[in-house]
Amino acid sequence: MRGVRRSSRLDNGAPHRPCVRDAMTRDPDPDTEADTATPARLRWWLGCVGLCVLLSAAITWLGAIYDHPVREGVVAGMNASECARVGVRPAGSLLTTPLPENDLCMPLFVYRASYPDAASDVASYRTWVLQQRIAEFRYLVGYVLLLCATILVVVAGTVMLIRRWLRRFDRGAGIDT
Repeated sequence: MRGVRRSSRLDNGAPHRPCVRDAMTRDPDPDTEADTATPARLRWWLGCVGLCVLLSAAITWLGAIYDHPVREGVVAGMNASECARVGVRPAGSLLTTPLPENDLCMPLFVYRASYPDAASDVASYRTWVLQQRIAEFRYLVGYVLLLCATILVVVAGTVMLIRRWLRRFDRGAGIDT
């Protein structure tokens, strides 16, 4: 190290400023604005990705709740003593069972006749609805996340292009004195 001349100037006479990111790397023209903006930009991207994941999960779960509601008519039919005959019939047997006489039993009848794995009591019915919601959520959350990520990239790309265009416009609009 004795024979090495240390100078604060580069070969072309410009003052040397070491790169903030890595002390071992000597960048002849460091971009100090990019060095200070990197953590903020990373936080911004992480926040956007987190918001994208949160919105995807929320939208998918709300859609599953909308598609698979707990029908109060079915629950009322399961709790009513007049509908005991409908609950005893085998699930999924639409053509072999007669229609119930009581209007209260009609939603329970339609539910029991429509699904071969239909529940016969309220607790198992609520569990069945929850399983349907979870199955739909697992099936759709990836697609919704992909859609949300695509929207995020398009919006972020547009914002970055506009900012770059405005930065070039501002640099070129200098006032000659």
